[in-house]
Amino acid sequence: MTLRATFYDRLNDSLSKFGPTLLKEDFSITVDQPKLDINQEPHDFELCVTYNYDSDYYFHYIFSVQRDGTYMGSITMVPGQHVMVDRFEANMRLDVLIGYIDIWGSSLREEILTLPTKRRFEEHQRLIDSLMDQFQGLPDEYFTRAEAEEMRAKLDELESLFAAHVNTSTADSVEKEKKLEQIHQEIEALKAQLDVLKKQGFFKRLYLRLSGVLDYETTKKLAGDSAEILGKFTSGAIKGYIGDGNGDGPSE
Repeated sequence: MTLRATFYDRLNDSLSKFGPTLLKEDFSITVDQPKLDINQEPHDFELCVTYNYDSDYYFHYIFSVQRDGTYMGSITMVPGQHVMVDRFEANMRLDVLIGYIDIWGSSLREEILTLPTKRRFEEHQRLIDSLMDQFQGLPDEYFTRAEAEEMRAKLDELESLFAAHVNTSTADSVEKEKKLEQIHQEIEALKAQLDVLKKQGFFKRLYLRLSGVLDYETTKKLAGDSAEILGKFTSGAIKGYIGDGNGDGPSE
């Protein structure tokens, strides 16, 4: 059994409209007879459109064509419109099938363009999770009055350190001013919490709140440089992650 040339023409036309980020040449297309699977209803065709540069991204449709022109089968597309792997039964006309391929192409384009942001988010979260785990070793006690006064001075040092990072960044002046004000507000809020939070909770808040203001690379630097400034109070709790205090990653 063979599909009409109309099918391939519509498929080719759909892939040609993915650009400019994606071109038809970025994909491999196969239409074969599917392998028999006793757990699945038998079908006549297996369409697979695969992104050439990462085979984890694909559009897969196992189907048969009824006499009235209805395509009946099962679609798997990665990425899907709302979830990464989208599987569903699909009984439809050719126009609807092409519409699903268009949706997949749009989802793939978005995924490729936003993947660096996703990776930075995951790296940032791993850094925060590691720090939070290690803060569990801090004593479950409040700062003494003398420690609180010393910590307020340390927080002023940190504000100067973070401000220097912001001022040497490539951000425009308006963005820099906004970041500096956010840092100042967070530092002042932290000072007010010294008499309220226990040490473990205080340091968790310090890293979580300030890492939300600063970018990922600055947060890594924050972990190293602030550990040197706050070393007395953290009792070396985060030294295992930051190594020599320069924010270069775990020590061996």
